Amino acid sequence: MLYFIPILILEFYLCLTLLVFAFGPIDYELATPVLFWLLMVLYLVSFCVGFLIAYLIKGKPKQFSDFYLGDDKSTWYMYFIMMASFVASVASFSTVSVFDILNPQFWYQTVFNGIVDPGAQYRLKIERFQSGAEANKILNILSVFILFAKSLIIPMLVFMWHRLAFTMRFLALLISLIPVLSGFFNGTNKPVFDFLIFYAASLFVYFIYNKFRFGSYKLKTRKFFIGVSIVACVGAFSFFGLVIGGRGGEVSYIESTSMLGDITVINRSLASSNPIYYAYVWFTNYLVQGYYGFSLSLQQEFETTFGFGHSVFLMRQLEWLTNIDLTELTYQHKIDEFWGESAQWHSLYSHLANDVHFFGVSFLCLFIGFFLARVWFSVLDNGSFYGACLIPLFVLLIFFIPANNQIFGFLGTFSSFSIITLLWLKEGKSLMTKRSDL
Repeated sequence: MLYFIPILILEFYLCLTLLVFAFGPIDYELATPVLFWLLMVLYLVSFCVGFLIAYLIKGKPKQFSDFYLGDDKSTWYMYFIMMASFVASVASFSTVSVFDILNPQFWYQTVFNGIVDPGAQYRLKIERFQSGAEANKILNILSVFILFAKSLIIPMLVFMWHRLAFTMRFLALLISLIPVLSGFFNGTNKPVFDFLIFYAASLFVYFIYNKFRFGSYKLKTRKFFIGVSIVACVGAFSFFGLVIGGRGGEVSYIESTSMLGDITVINRSLASSNPIYYAYVWFTNYLVQGYYGFSLSLQQEFETTFGFGHSVFLMRQLEWLTNIDLTELTYQHKIDEFWGESAQWHSLYSHLANDVHFFGVSFLCLFIGFFLARVWFSVLDNGSFYGACLIPLFVLLIFFIPANNQIFGFLGTFSSFSIITLLWLKEGKSLMTKRSDL
């Protein structure tokens, strides 16, 4: 049963988001509802089929040693990841001086301003973006080789906690918090949710692995991180409410995002008087609005983007290198007059469809299910460290499927997923070599 936990969670979560899309506090009118729902079912089935194929061909588990998550990693490797993560994290504060970075008062003021007036911080971020203050192509190229450390430090901290000295634990915790501070600095809540997802997902892997390998979840060994995850969960949703409230957006704005008038907020008066319902409406809007963009794309003609259209990041690099702009071929651009190409979110399915059409997306879903299964089985059967580190990125990918292309659309997550996957493949060959020597 433990083998099937990831696919059960994936199916449950995506079904839940579809229920929210269909029956939640926002009513979305679909132009082609039959085709939309048929494709949703097809994609859900494809995830399952891919996962089951991987299960059927994996064979029996061959536990060949007492290998444990992270036990083959030296503390020096942890120091390297900490340093790389620190550099990559502070690089996101590209408009801040080195003096400020090293000044505790700056961090205190950042948190204070982010909590008291996140709307002002967000407006400052937009001004910096419009002025081009955050654009640095050379820095982006160099950061590709260290950004993966930001995705490794939290899993490593969770898995290797029992082996780390107090000083290393303390420093690693502080470094893992820097991206959260960037959320306060920019008035955005995504870094806070990423923090929650990575700690919760890493704990999930740790507990399930222990249950599979030793028959006990060993909850007591990670009580501290359970507390961290609970605080992060409360903090993430609380900060989300602060951010939305700070921006001062009325729920009527949600309706105005559709130029076709297809979106209606149910019980607008309650949203105006009840802050909890107000935050709930906005949260569901962010969570499932990509499905609406997907539905509009179904009416557009398909023109392949040759394997680049699934990633805005890749298309920008292609344009930079060759001066070829493929954005006009994407579904997101074709529905821009109805649903903002960059102002609104588009489901991961829409981005994948740019390359392979909507029915072709089912094969990519099958591959994602297969790949997820292979990674998960490598963790349970072989104690794969990099497989365990990939799981939080998979959780991030799955969580944002209804909303946007979170993993492949941005430099940080794209490079992290790619590099850690390569490390996982290399590790897999090493594990097979060890197995053959026994």
